[in-house]
Amino acid sequence: MLGFTLFLNSIVKPYTGQHVARTIQAPAGIEKEAERARYVAAIQRQCRANEWIEKRTNLVTLASIPLTALVFWLFYRRLNYAEHLVAQVMLAGFYMLVAALLLPLALAPSLRLFATWWEPTFVQTVYITWAFGQFIGGNRPARFVGSGLAALVSILVWTAFSGGLIFLYIRFG
Repeated sequence: MLGFTLFLNSIVKPYTGQHVARTIQAPAGIEKEAERARYVAAIQRQCRANEWIEKRTNLVTLASIPLTALVFWLFYRRLNYAEHLVAQVMLAGFYMLVAALLLPLALAPSLRLFATWWEPTFVQTVYITWAFGQFIGGNRPARFVGSGLAALVSILVWTAFSGGLIFLYIRFG
């Protein structure tokens, strides 16, 4: 499944497909040469980070699974961490399959499906809420509220963690 996602990303190029120009110039408002050089270096690191994510989507996805499983384990300690890892691997694999099947719809300009970053995140949150709610069983409304909250927290934690790493790379090289 990860190979299929990587193949689709190599065709669509979701991160670097928008960056056609490789010549980076600092805005005219930056007058000092040292500041201009720092600005250009930061933009170049941002482009390299985007390219790295695009080429290694499988690694990024695999890296998110242990952290997501940890967040879910903090919410549901009655299951051990290994069970959460297995559940998150299955959830991630199925979600990537669904995303891959929806990709032609997302690429159709007339449909404008998944035009922003939050739409796939919303679909992922709803899917994880439903699927993990089924996985844990128990009281029907409470299990979906809990799994939905855990899904939101896990997405926020992963966003903060990965975004923080990217920020540190761009800022400090």
